[in-house]
Amino acid sequence: MARALVALGMALLLLAGSATGGASEEWCEYDPVVLVTTSGGIPVPVYLLVGAAGVEHLPLVIAAQHSYVVEAGGGGQATQVRLQVLVPNRLDGGVFATRVTASTGPLGTGTVLDTTTGTSGSPMTLRFKLDVP
Repeated sequence: MARALVALGMALLLLAGSATGGASEEWCEYDPVVLVTTSGGIPVPVYLLVGAAGVEHLPLVIAAQHSYVVEAGGGGQATQVRLQVLVPNRLDGGVFATRVTASTGPLGTGTVLDTTTGTSGSPMTLRFKLDVP
């Protein structure tokens, strides 16, 4: 219960702080950290800045699912990562624009590893290399 309240509080802060105004739409964003276990078994934190057009979609952004696959790269000195993020559609089946950025720091800071756009209900795929075996 406490964990859910903390997540809700963080979501509200993110909604207040990271919704950006545009000419015709606002975006909401959520920034979970994912521990990617490299091909050598080392956990590396990767931040996912997941966003959606329309602040009303924040609960769906928070509910986004992610999965990843790793394989050795760089002669065994690096790890190739393919990470997928899926933001669900609205309950009425409605689709909306989505985006995701993977980085080494929170809120897209540090090194940007990859970024892509998409639509809800369809997985967005990020591909990047971690310089960790």
